[in-house]
Amino acid sequence: MVTIKSGTDVPGFKSPSRHANGGIFDICVRWRNAEGGFKDKQMGDFIWTIGLRVAYFIFWLKLLEPV
Repeated sequence: MVTIKSGTDVPGFKSPSRHANGGIFDICVRWRNAEGGFKDKQMGDFIWTIGLRVAYFIFWLKLLEPV
C-alpha cells in the first residue's frame, strides 16, 4: 500500500496553476451557478408577489361588483 502525504511527494507532480485545465473557467461556472440560484429565488419571490397582488385585485373586483 502506498501512502501519499502530500501532492508534491508524487514523482512528476506539477502544481496546477490557476489557468491549467480550465480551472479559472470552473470558478466562473460555479459563480454563474450561484448567481443563477439567487436569480431563480428572486424570480420565484417576484412571481409569488405578483400572483398574490393579482389574486387580491380579483378578490376586490368580485366583492365590489354589483349583484
